[in-house]
Amino acid sequence: MPQKPKLLLVTKLYHPWIGGVEKHVQDLAEGLAKDFADDFGVKVLCCDERPSFSSLFEISNLKFEMIGGIPVYKAPSLGRLWSMPISPAFPFWLKKLSKEADIVHFHLPFPLAVFSYWLLRVFNLKSQISNFKLVATWHSDIVRQKLAALLLAPWTRWFLKQTDRIIVTSNNLLKNSPSLRDFKDKCSVIYLGIKIEDFAATPEVVSKAETIRKTHGNKPILLFVGRLVPYKGLKYLLEAMSMLESEAKLLIIGEGPLRARLEQQAKKLGLNGKVSFLGALKGQNLVPYYHACDVFVLPSITNNEAFGLVQLEAMACGKPVINTNLPTGVSEASLDSQSGLTIPFIDAESLNKAIEKIITNEMLKTKFGQTARQRAEKFFSIKQMFTTTTLLYHQVL
Repeated sequence: MPQKPKLLLVTKLYHPWIGGVEKHVQDLAEGLAKDFADDFGVKVLCCDERPSFSSLFEISNLKFEMIGGIPVYKAPSLGRLWSMPISPAFPFWLKKLSKEADIVHFHLPFPLAVFSYWLLRVFNLKSQISNFKLVATWHSDIVRQKLAALLLAPWTRWFLKQTDRIIVTSNNLLKNSPSLRDFKDKCSVIYLGIKIEDFAATPEVVSKAETIRKTHGNKPILLFVGRLVPYKGLKYLLEAMSMLESEAKLLIIGEGPLRARLEQQAKKLGLNGKVSFLGALKGQNLVPYYHACDVFVLPSITNNEAFGLVQLEAMACGKPVINTNLPTGVSEASLDSQSGLTIPFIDAESLNKAIEKIITNEMLKTKFGQTARQRAEKFFSIKQMFTTTTLLYHQVL
């Protein structure tokens, strides 16, 4: 019986670190191990989420964990610069773990991994490890750290040229990313996926959703889920709330450095009693809030928001989405006038009008919600993502 191919997933961080890319890689690793166990053996290489200055001196200090049945190797890290881990040991461990891999799948942007692979090639170390196939998922461009993007551009371009296949998470990103412009012939669009069944309206979920609605006076509920950081555009959502003529409650779920500032803004705008900051919730604690809401709002303002998985979660619960017309996967996940409304980013007035339009029109809200659910099932199921990704792996071997 032939030995199954070995897959190494390379990513910045991994569980328990919370982030969109990290969640995607964990879902991919665990899904392949469960549903495609006969196809691939899966390992993960990342950086330790906890900084340790011993990494300057101990290249062998690799942390190994079994997480969800997946062997995860965490290279020691000094911390992060420009949101990217710094790990002098990472090139060594990439070389070592790549040695037996048939496919190495990088999740980008991750400059350290790109630089590490470059070192292997420059010092002709790749020939000492294996003739693995190189796959990369391009999750987003580097947006906020413009200087870093400029400095890293030559290495990024060189790396993308070496790949056998590039996975892109949306057609919009493929069309608009400057980094991918010369590599479209080797790009394949594979949408991110979610576990649709995790968002089912079970009797327990329905009961909790009803309690949430009663707690907030049975008024229309607007929901935001995500980190409280500048690119999420919450400043404009609060401004839109202050203009709202209809009665509604805004529930903000998530934590982040802007929480105190946003709470102060809400107070200044006279939104006491209209906005609730609920902190971080996840898993089954979050699902009832999706079902309780009338509209899900993702008011992101920069391309840092490459996709917005939370919109898919709301759509799986049959909820209309208001998103922004960023040139990324955001406006491709939920479509304007089909599963919700898409508005210009950094535009509180348009956001206000979109909210009013949906919460004052029950037929429109129902229509958008039904289409949202159908779209989530048709295009964004995690099983479809697994199947398409596995097919791509077999094609490159």
